[in-house]
Amino acid sequence: MPRLLVIFLLSTVVHTAYGLSVTTDALHEALQDETVTLKCQFSPPSGGGNQYAITWKFSGEYASTSNEIIYVHEGSGSSTAYGQFAGRATVSGSRGDLRISKVKLTDVGDFVCEVNYYVINDQGSASTRLEVYAVVQRVDILEYYTGSYVYVKPGRTLDLTCKSYRGRPQAKLMWYFDNQLISGGSESVVDNRDGTYDTTSTYRYVSKREDHNKILKCQSDQSPRIQYRFEYDQIFINTAGASTTTVSIVAFILSFLVIAVQKL
Repeated sequence: MPRLLVIFLLSTVVHTAYGLSVTTDALHEALQDETVTLKCQFSPPSGGGNQYAITWKFSGEYASTSNEIIYVHEGSGSSTAYGQFAGRATVSGSRGDLRISKVKLTDVGDFVCEVNYYVINDQGSASTRLEVYAVVQRVDILEYYTGSYVYVKPGRTLDLTCKSYRGRPQAKLMWYFDNQLISGGSESVVDNRDGTYDTTSTYRYVSKREDHNKILKCQSDQSPRIQYRFEYDQIFINTAGASTTTVSIVAFILSFLVIAVQKL
């Protein structure tokens, strides 16, 4: 399935000091563990030569430090990455773009690119924000194993609770019956205070005899930030009251077949 790649959007940010114009994008986005390139573009001033330094600074949303120097690149060619970006950050392109591999949620925050042509005292800077998103780790319909065959006598109700874990942005939980979207019940979100969120949703199912062998599914939705990536859990409805052993064997086989097809 398609992966969310790095997205560069919103308006260009320009900050000028001493006549040097430096540009970047206001926002950069990436999925956790992917690679992102933070733009830092400028036109070399006359007389500057390679006597310049590019310094990237970072103020993390979940970090205790502010305006921390994380990368320094000298015009002569030497470069050094510091702190949590050591081993993951390099200068990319012909100017000062910063390429960060295997981005983490702790990388969320504001970045400043400072360019200093010290030999002619010409400098400038620009700032951008990096957002990192994470697909929920898993989705569970609580109290039931994936593919469980659940007996509900026709006319009776079944109260279900579904939970997604550690997603960013927070997920909505969508309920599907027989592959048709149905309205859910109440939904609540817990902030894990590390950039991720847990979501809990409830649904009350009213059994009908014709629902036998149909699938009830709970699926995460983190659009528009994350497209085409989701997790889900599902159970089978049994209204016929078949024996537990027979039903369990059939459910086991069907659940793997259905999951294999849906994840193609």
